[in-house]
Order: sequence, then C-alpha cells, then structure tokens
Amino acid sequence: MASMIPFRSMLPVLLAGASAILACRDAAAQSATDMGARRDLLHEAERARGSGDHARALDYAQRAGAIQMTPSVRMFIAQENRALEQVIAALDSSDACIRETERDASARNRDAILAGCRDVLSWAQQHVGRVVVNLPPGAPTGLRVLVAGHELNPNFYGVPYVVAPGSVLVEARAPGFRPFRAELNVGVQTSTNVAVRLEPDPSVAASGVASEPPPPPEPSRRAAIPMGAVATLGAGAVALGVSAVFLVVRNSTWNATLANCQTATDGLHCAPSSETAYQRAETWNTLTNVALVAGGVAVVGGAVWLLLGRTSERRPVVGYRIDVGPASGGGAWVGISGSL
Repeated sequence: MASMIPFRSMLPVLLAGASAILACRDAAAQSATDMGARRDLLHEAERARGSGDHARALDYAQRAGAIQMTPSVRMFIAQENRALEQVIAALDSSDACIRETERDASARNRDAILAGCRDVLSWAQQHVGRVVVNLPPGAPTGLRVLVAGHELNPNFYGVPYVVAPGSVLVEARAPGFRPFRAELNVGVQTSTNVAVRLEPDPSVAASGVASEPPPPPEPSRRAAIPMGAVATLGAGAVALGVSAVFLVVRNSTWNATLANCQTATDGLHCAPSSETAYQRAETWNTLTNVALVAGGVAVVGGAVWLLLGRTSERRPVVGYRIDVGPASGGGAWVGISGSL
C-alpha cells in the first residue's frame, strides 16, 4: 500500500525546480535570432572592409562582438583600428586579442589570429607616445588627474602612461585648489614629463567653501516586485492547500476502507466492496503527493526568485530561511522568511 512521500526525499526535487526557474530567468543570451543577426553583421563588416569603408566595418564588427566576442572578431576589430589609425584602440584590442586567444587552446585558426594580433600590437607600440604625470609632495586628498579627457588611475602617477601622439591635455583638480591645466605636444615613441602645480584658491580659503561642492545624493530607488515571482508563490500556496484537501479526503477514504475490515489471526479480512474504496484511497494518495511536490517547488522557486530579483532595493537582502515541518495527519508544511 502506498504511503506519503517523506519531505526529506522531496528536497532535491524542490531545489531542482528552483534552479530551473532561475535558469529560465537568465537564459536570454545567445538565442538563435541573436546569432543569426551576428552572422549578418559580420558579413556586412567584411563587405565594408572590402569597399574600403573601415569606419563602417569597425562599427559592424563591434556590434557583432557585443553579441558574442571571439578571437577572430577581436582580431578583425584590432585590424580596423589600425586601418583607421586609432592607435590606443588598436593597442587595447590587439592586447586583448592575444590574451584571449592564448587562453583558448581550441580556437580555430589560432596561430593565424595570434600572428595577426601581434602584428597590430607591434604597429601600435611603435606609434604611441607616453606622458609621465609628476605630483607635488603631499598631494591633497580628493585630487583627480585627467589625461586626454580620461581620469588617470593613481597607479600611473609618476610612471609612463600611453597616449596617442599629438596635442595632449593634462588637467588636475583638488578641493580648495585652483585647477591645473597643461597642453603637451607628445611625439611618437617619446616620453613627455609634466609637473602638476597646485596653488591654493584664495576665494575658497576666505569663504571656507570648497570649489567643487559634493554631488547631491542619488535618490533611493526601489525595484519593482517581480510579478512572476508573486504569481509563482501564489500558485505554490494554492497547490499546497489543494494537497491538504486531498490528504483529508485520502484519510477519510482510507478510514472508511478499514471500517469494512476485520483483524483475524491470519491477517486483515475486508469485504469485497472494500477493494474499490482502497483503490480510491490510492488515487487520493497519489494526487496528494503530486500537489505537495508541485506546491513545494513553486513556493521555493518563487521565494528565491523574489529575493534575488529585488536587487535595487533601498535596503539589501540580508538573507532568507526556509522552514519545513510535519503537518498533522501526514504531509508537511513549508515556511519561508527573509529580511529585506
């Protein structure tokens, strides 16, 4: 005679259901439509290169790489950077191409790709200049240095920093000091030094107000509750409720079956009509188990979806807990609690 499925044995099924829900939620990448569009973009990039329109070829290749980047696409982008004499972009693209291809031992045309990217890298290294930004002793807190419009990482203070040759603007700003500005003429394969001079701003010293007020705080944003998660939780709760109803009917049917049976020394003797009641009890038992498993999967999956989906809450998710315990008359109950 069948019996209720222990909840412990159902736990792997519940976890597998929750994992399936999360996988469906993040499975949008690399669809057949996207890959078809990627092939069209690469075809257009080759056509543009053949006609000498390198700007359009680069644009198409970068769009294709945004869908899926491969060593061959990375090499194509580096070569188009070179054709357009985008020295810094060619340097970055070729360096990334070499690193990615060396890691991918199964890449098609691996040797040819490495050779092509190394050729672009060698060309770029021969066509760049370098700037060395030297700061005064005791540089103030909050100092920001910009080279050619890009903020300089403090790790590059005092060491050569690669730039495109030509006119390069160096700027420095710090609270309470006058802005520093210097325009350099950087040659190919040369290193140009610039000493940042910071002079106190008298107007700031007199008023006690910083030259650059702090930015206003960003308004707190609360993410919308994923309605799919709420629907999944609701469906799970309904399924668990239905399983409880099925359990009551199953127990009632089973008790009615036993009422038509008598215990003897050689076993349990039941009236012939009890066979039909026994089969009905078996059916209700199966329905109870199915509803319980489906409801548990939906509740656990919906709760995990809800907790992980609210990533933009004003307060981060601290954690959640799933409690399980036996219910009266057989079966089990599932409880989920969390703090946001």
